[in-house]
Amino acid sequence: MRTVILAGLSLVACGLAWALGPDATRDEIIAELGKPTSVATREGREILIYPKGVRLELVNGRIASVKGIVLGDEQGRPSAPEPAVSVAAKPKKPETPPAGDPADDPERAAAAEHGAAQVQMEKAVLAMEGAHDKPVTLLAKPVFNPARLAVEFVLNGVFLLIVLKLSSRYWDSEISWQGLAIAAAADVTIRLVTREIGTRILGLPTLFNADQAVATLGLVMVVRRVSYNHALGKAVEIALTTKTFSVVVGAFLFTLALNYLF
Repeated sequence: MRTVILAGLSLVACGLAWALGPDATRDEIIAELGKPTSVATREGREILIYPKGVRLELVNGRIASVKGIVLGDEQGRPSAPEPAVSVAAKPKKPETPPAGDPADDPERAAAAEHGAAQVQMEKAVLAMEGAHDKPVTLLAKPVFNPARLAVEFVLNGVFLLIVLKLSSRYWDSEISWQGLAIAAAADVTIRLVTREIGTRILGLPTLFNADQAVATLGLVMVVRRVSYNHALGKAVEIALTTKTFSVVVGAFLFTLALNYLF
C-alpha cells in the first residue's frame, strides 16, 4: 500500500514538473507558472522573466528557449538532455565574410542591425533579472544636525515674533514684546520637539502637519495667558492668523534660507 501511494505522488510531481511542452503557448505558460515578474519584447521575440532565474523566450507566441526549468515532451515525459559535445572534436571554423563595406550589402547590414538589437535586448533582460535580486533599501533616518536645528529655531522664532506683533495689532489686542517672545518661543519649541519625536524616535517619514496642529494649540494657550484681557476668542484669532501667514509665507522663506546656509 505504501509503495502505491509513493508511486502516485511521484506521478503527480512529475506531471507538475512536465506540464509545459516544447510547443507551449504564452497562455499555457502563464496558466502554469503565473504572471511573469518582467517582460521584454523586441522584433517578434518575447522574454518572460520569473523568480529564481527562470526565463522563457517566445517566438510567435510559442516557446523557443528556456532557462531554469525542464520542459516535457508531447507524451508528458521530460525532454531528453542534449548530447554532450565531444572535447576532442574541434568546432568548425566559421567562414570569413567577404571583405567590403556592410552598408553596400543590404543583407549584411540587416544582419548586423539585428545582432545589435539582440545584444541590447539581452542587456535589458539581464538588468531586469538583476533588479529582482537586489535587496530592498529602507529609508535612512535623517542625520541630527545641532547647528541646523539652532539656526532653524532662531529664524522661526524671529519671524513668528514679527507676525504675532502684526496679528495682535490687527485684532486690537495689547500684548507686550516679552509676552510675544514667550509665545513665539513656545510655538517653535513645541513644533520642533514634535517633529523630532515623530521622525527620529517613531521613524515616521512625515507628520502630515501634526506638529503644526499641536503647536497651534500651545500658541493659543500662551497668547491667552500673556495678553492683558486673557480673552480666549482673541487668542484664537491671533494664533490662527499667525499660523496661516507663517505656513504660507514662512515655509517658503525658511526653506530657501536653510538650503542656502546648509
